[in-house]
Amino acid sequence: MKIRSRAAVAAFFGLTLLSTTAFADVRVDGSDRSFPETRQASVAGKATALKLTGVGLREKAFINVYVIGSYVETAASPKGPGDLAASDVPKQMILTMERDVDGKKMADALSEAIRANYPTGLDAELGQLETYLRSHPLTTGDEVDFTWLPGGGGVICAVLGQSPTTIKSAAFAKAVWDIWLGDHPVQKDIKKGLVSRL
Repeated sequence: MKIRSRAAVAAFFGLTLLSTTAFADVRVDGSDRSFPETRQASVAGKATALKLTGVGLREKAFINVYVIGSYVETAASPKGPGDLAASDVPKQMILTMERDVDGKKMADALSEAIRANYPTGLDAELGQLETYLRSHPLTTGDEVDFTWLPGGGGVICAVLGQSPTTIKSAAFAKAVWDIWLGDHPVQKDIKKGLVSRL
């Protein structure tokens, strides 16, 4: 049985969720899921407030695949999608599955989305991400978190309830954010939605 506790997973990578505070959850259009406006986290032992920058819904062939919420340190003031993707501050992309997806299919889809913006390079990092996701088939309601580690620490990928993997590459961390915010986003309305609250 999977442990559906953010704290249990977050403890692995130093971004520990302390509490969720919301004046009103932000609902994702086309889904019954929502995201809180703010999250309180401990980053490297320091309490950090994260704010929601926007939400989106990934669809394929008119089928909901996942909802996504973007969070960034409250003190940060990114000016748009490019600035948000490049900001070297605590931030997260939170995906919640709307349907069951085989781990290999999820890995292939994210790899393809990264290659749309980065046709070459990052081979080792993509291999690490693919290996991790292929060993974790996803079911409806499962959460996949991408956490940016400031200071060049890279990115952590965690399927909630499972041990995470850390990909220690600042360039790859940027490539992950560019899946949704880059020049060739996986879905244009997601790019717009993820910065709708900036």
